[in-house]
Amino acid sequence: MEEESDFCDEAITAHAMVETISREDPPNWYCCAPKEEDRICHHFPGKQFTMYEFAFREAGIRLPFNSFQMSVFKWLRLAPSQLHPNALAFMRAFELVCQFLGIGCTRALFFHVFHLQRSGSRGRHSWVSFKQPVRLFKTYEDSVRHFKSRWYVVMPITRAALHSLYYYQREPNGEETLMSKIPLRWQRDHFDLSTAHYRVKYAMLGEEDRLAYKKLVDYVQSFSLAFWANRQGVPYLDEAGELITETRYINTKALLECDTEEEALALLSAMPNARDRVLKLANQVGAPDRVPKKKKKTVARVSETAGDAGVGPSQAASVIPSSPPRSNPITIPDSSPSPAASPLHKRKRPAGALTRSSPGGSHGPGSYLLPPCYVERSFFKAEESIAVPAPEAKAILDQDVAARRKDLARDIAAVIRVMETAMVLTDTSVSTASLEEALLQVRTEKERLSQDLSDYKEEHQLQEGLRQKLEEVEKERDQLKAAKASLEEQVVDHQKLTEDNAYLRAQVESLEGKVRPLADETEEERAFGSRGELLGHIRTLNQDLVACFKEGFDNAVEQLGLLNPELVTEGSAYNCCVRDGEIICPFEVEEELGGEEEEEDEEELRAES
Repeated sequence: MEEESDFCDEAITAHAMVETISREDPPNWYCCAPKEEDRICHHFPGKQFTMYEFAFREAGIRLPFNSFQMSVFKWLRLAPSQLHPNALAFMRAFELVCQFLGIGCTRALFFHVFHLQRSGSRGRHSWVSFKQPVRLFKTYEDSVRHFKSRWYVVMPITRAALHSLYYYQREPNGEETLMSKIPLRWQRDHFDLSTAHYRVKYAMLGEEDRLAYKKLVDYVQSFSLAFWANRQGVPYLDEAGELITETRYINTKALLECDTEEEALALLSAMPNARDRVLKLANQVGAPDRVPKKKKKTVARVSETAGDAGVGPSQAASVIPSSPPRSNPITIPDSSPSPAASPLHKRKRPAGALTRSSPGGSHGPGSYLLPPCYVERSFFKAEESIAVPAPEAKAILDQDVAARRKDLARDIAAVIRVMETAMVLTDTSVSTASLEEALLQVRTEKERLSQDLSDYKEEHQLQEGLRQKLEEVEKERDQLKAAKASLEEQVVDHQKLTEDNAYLRAQVESLEGKVRPLADETEEERAFGSRGELLGHIRTLNQDLVACFKEGFDNAVEQLGLLNPELVTEGSAYNCCVRDGEIICPFEVEEELGGEEEEEDEEELRAES
């Protein structure tokens, strides 16, 4: 909100080559200057959107955005100008490396290599940048300066350019509304979700992305080491006489400074075997040829060279004679200006920004106070002689020559070290640069740690929520298991009852078949309602049958006696038979048993009744 555009005061030259076309082709995009009161986060009317000059000049992005860039902007729900310049540089370098390695330039692979880092508080947010959990790319610049005020407005002027950013959505009433495919205006939707939401873990990668990631890591690990050197190109050696080296990564800046893609691919091909030197400035005047290992941390990094790469391409761009409302046109020459010719407003660090605090004046017991040579400048007067105390002189004379030379050499070395230290500390060109670089590194590390802490807190909250959900799911799972066991028991009981029911049904059908009335059964027979009645009736019929048989036998005997007066009938009976020439009664025993059975049957009948 505090940065107005450098291009709003008057029509000035800007790097407005936003597309790659020949001189004969008509332009597809229009670049114009905003007004003084406009800001890059404002909403501009129509199909206008804001872009930083860095995106086209240094990062080498060209319109229309390709599918990979569109997918990144859409996934992040951010306008292109909401991404930090280093983030745009990472995107472009990632595309070139994927093209060189022959791997797919996918959104999933990109957000596995790069994670988000954001800064801001109390609902205020800054640009969104990227960080690398496993470092593969070098940052374009630790601090990209002078980009905030170098922005202008871009809008499509042809149908092809319009369709690359917008589409028509048909409303329920039949009208068509122009909708953007990606966010083109600054918005807050991105910040509603944590940075962990936009990460892609290794388990989420497809098989092709996993192979591509391995190929990318293997490519960076094949790089030779860079060696440390001073301004004169003399390499630093450790105490063992070996070169001091450090790991090299893909040089993003050198890659984007190539004029063409062919040069960039050639640079990537030569990058693994390049003999890069890292310019280091030691904490001593006149960089020494040897730097002990234990003093590596005291060496401040100044810059790094990774080959001679040219500055961005120069190609003819279009001149737009008129401007839309709210905007002032940018006069664009036939060829793009070089970075050196562009008007950059340098911001000088205010004097006294870095000060060295003086040590305190308190001293503990047993400490030795030095003479006040700064407060009392005349502590040693020229006309006064300086004498050595007698005990000191005696101690010096008592030493042998070898011990005296050893002490003298040690004291001279100490004085020289004091002089060198004083010269380095008083040399503002060295100390200030070292302190500024160290302070910048401390601030960068602090911001990184703060962002990591913020990400950790967000991830911890997310994991805590997932843990609670997991406990609820486990509890629900236990309940479902108990319900399942109960249902299984009920199923077993139901199956048993089903089997018992089938068995009983079969028994009932069998009994029903047994008691089913016969076809020739009379009404009198159907009248018997119980087994007792039936047995009683059968018994009565038996008695009647026996009585009828006895009466018939007696009637036959009487008739035979009448016809044969001399017939002997004594000893004959209706229940006797002739066996072996004798009349016997075989049914007497059976009648006795039958009588007992009849008594038992009568008792059963009485019990049933």
